[in-house]
Amino acid sequence: SRFVVTIDPDLRIPFEAMMKGSVHAEVGTVLSEGRLVIRGLRGAYVIDEDIGRLKAAWQQPLDF
Repeated sequence: SRFVVTIDPDLRIPFEAMMKGSVHAEVGTVLSEGRLVIRGLRGAYVIDEDIGRLKAAWQQPLDF
């Protein structure tokens, strides 16, 4: 299981100190462009998609 956590950039150091001893990694940054962009461990893009398209795909199974 995994969790995605969003934190204020100013709280990065205290957050990482709190997470010490557990496996964690920064996978992205929240920006105002309306896209979900996730990079892999070597920096290659894994996901670069419009938030609206992702939301529509997520909601589609509930559209009955």
